[in-house]
Amino acid sequence: MARKKAQTCNNDVKETKEEWLQIEEDLLRQIEEKGLLQQHYRSLVADYIAFWQTKNMLIADIRDRGVSVGWDNGGGQTGVKKNDSVAEVVKVSGQMLKILQELGLRGADVKPVEKAVKI
Repeated sequence: MARKKAQTCNNDVKETKEEWLQIEEDLLRQIEEKGLLQQHYRSLVADYIAFWQTKNMLIADIRDRGVSVGWDNGGGQTGVKKNDSVAEVVKVSGQMLKILQELGLRGADVKPVEKAVKI
């Protein structure tokens, strides 16, 4: 059975890119504030962003196909199996948390930034 690609509209892609660029900028600023200026730490931020993008693709796959997916071996046998993206998103999220720990960052340490809201 051919795997269906997760589809997104151009606006979703644009918003996602803006979001990951903002996350990357925030993480780089935070490690610089901690004095972690070596390339190793910047590389970990790049790894985090790659995992973040992968996580979003896995979530899109789960949203599109569900937690169970049909299969067909071409020989007349069909059935339903678990969507492997469910287990993979858990692993990817775990790696993301490990990277944040390596960088010494926690969500509780981040100071909220106030932004003007247009009504």
